[in-house]
Amino acid sequence: MAKTRCPNCDTIISISNPREGTVIECAACGVELEVVRKDPFQVDFTDDWQNEWDDE
Repeated sequence: MAKTRCPNCDTIISISNPREGTVIECAACGVELEVVRKDPFQVDFTDDWQNEWDDE
């Protein structure tokens, strides 16, 4: 099981088979994250993340 931390709320995120480019949602804060590396497992905000904040 691959583990990393959410860059937004620091909660541990675990997935069994991460694939680069997959978009997941943090269960704790609800932010959408993209898997940017699978070894080591790493996620980052999606490209749309900044646009969502600009719209508000």
